[in-house]
Amino acid sequence: MSSPATNLNPSKDLNNLTLPSTIGVRDVMVIAWPIMVSMLSFTVMNFVNALWVGPLGKEAFAAVGLGAVLLYAVHGFGLGALAGLKIAVSQAHGEGDDEKARRLLWQGLRLATLMGLAELAFIPLGRPLLEALGASHDVAPLAADYFAARVVGAVPAFLMTALTQYLQGRSRTRAPMVAMIVANVLNVALDPLLINGSGGIDGGVGLIPAMGVAGAGIAASISFAVGGLFLLGVTWRELKATARTFERALFARIWNLGFPLAGRATLEIASYLIFQGVLASVGDAHLAAHVLVVRTISISFLPGYAVSEAVAVLVGQAVGARRLDLVASIRRSGLTIAVTFMCAWGVVFVLWPEPLAAMHSATLEVKHIAVDLFMVSALFQVADAFAMTALGILNGAGDTRFVLYATVSIAWFAKLPLGWALATHGGLGAVGAWWGIVAEAIVLWAVVAWRVRSGAWRRAAEAAQASRASEVVQAEAAAA
Repeated sequence: MSSPATNLNPSKDLNNLTLPSTIGVRDVMVIAWPIMVSMLSFTVMNFVNALWVGPLGKEAFAAVGLGAVLLYAVHGFGLGALAGLKIAVSQAHGEGDDEKARRLLWQGLRLATLMGLAELAFIPLGRPLLEALGASHDVAPLAADYFAARVVGAVPAFLMTALTQYLQGRSRTRAPMVAMIVANVLNVALDPLLINGSGGIDGGVGLIPAMGVAGAGIAASISFAVGGLFLLGVTWRELKATARTFERALFARIWNLGFPLAGRATLEIASYLIFQGVLASVGDAHLAAHVLVVRTISISFLPGYAVSEAVAVLVGQAVGARRLDLVASIRRSGLTIAVTFMCAWGVVFVLWPEPLAAMHSATLEVKHIAVDLFMVSALFQVADAFAMTALGILNGAGDTRFVLYATVSIAWFAKLPLGWALATHGGLGAVGAWWGIVAEAIVLWAVVAWRVRSGAWRRAAEAAQASRASEVVQAEAAAA
C-alpha cells in the first residue's frame, strides 16, 4: 500500500492524495502480522514470569496469575484511553499531515504520563482488592507484591504504549514488534536473577538479593521501560523536530476517541471477573477448565485482534484522506484474513480437543470439561472473527462511543445473564457459561455488522473531516 504524502501543506487541496484504489489482503497483513507477534510476545512474558516463580511453590504461582488479573483490571482504562492516539494519528496520517501526527504524539505522551501516575494510587489498594477477588491468606501478600512491582513501572509502560500507538497509526508496526521482542529477551534474562537473586535458586550469597514474586514484577517493569526507550530512539528525530507545547484541542481529540474505549476495557474486565465468579460458584473443576481453555485461545485470538487493529489503522487513514470508498475493500480483506485464521483454529479445537486439554497439568475431571469447552469455543472463534473486523472499522472511523455502548451492553445483558442461567439453573456448568460467551460474540457480530452496513459510522468520520476542514480554513485565514 502506498503511503499518503507526509508533509501536506494545509492550504493544499485535501483531495490531493496518494492512497491506492483498493486495499488488498497483503496491505492489511503487512500491518497485522507484526501486531500478532507483539501480542504473542506479551503473552510469552506472562508465561515466563509464571514459569520462573513456579519452583517457589503453588502460592507464588497463583500470586502471579492473580496479580496479573488485577493489573489488567487497573491497566485497562489507560490502555483504552491511549488507543485514541492511534485513531487520531491514523487520520492525521491519511490527511498527509505529518506535523499534526507528531504533535499528537506529544499530547499522547502527556496522557500516558498522567495515566501512569494515576495508577500508582492503586498500590496500597492491591491487597484488599486481591482478597476481594478471592486470594487466600497465603497468596494475597505475594500477589500484592507482584502487583505493586508492576504498577511502579506504569509510567514507562504507558509511554511505551503511546509510542506504539503512534507508530501503528502510521502503519509502522515493525518497530513496536521489535521493542516487545527486546523486552521479552530482557525479561527472560532478568527473571531468574531478580526472583532467585544472584546467588541462584539455592539461596547462595550474591550481590542481588532474592526478591521472589516481586522480582518477577520488577523484571517485567524494567523490560517494558527498556522497550519504551527503544521506541523513543526510533521516534526521537520526529519528537525533537516538533513543538512540545500542550495543545488542548489535540489532547481533547485523543481523549474523546479513547475515553469510550477506556470505559469499554474497564467494564468488560469487570464483566469477566464476575463471569469467573460464576464459574467459581459452580465448582473448582469448572473454573480450572475455563482458565485452561482461555490460556489456549489467547493464542488463537491473536489473528483476529491484530486484524482488527490493522483495519482500524487503515480505516482511520482512509477517513483522513477522504477516501471512505476504501472501507469496503478494507472490510473484505480484513475478513478474509480473520476468518481464515480463526476458522482454522476452530477446526483444530473440534478435531483435537483431547490433545489440547492434555497439554496442561490438570485432573481428569478438568480435562473432560475442557474438551467440551474447546468444542464450544470453535463456534466462538468464527463469530468473533466477523465481530472484531467490524469493530476495527468503527474504531478507525472514530465511532468509539457506539463501540462502548454495543460491547458493554451485550457483555452485561447477554453474556452474563445467559451464562449464569445455563451454568447454574441449567446445570451445564462451565459449558453453559461458555454458551453465554458464544451468544455475546454472535449478538455483537450482528449489531456491529448492522452498524457498518447502515453507514451510520460515517457521521463520526465526517465529523473528523469537518474538523480538519475547519483547521485548514483557520490556517488560511492566519496566513492571509
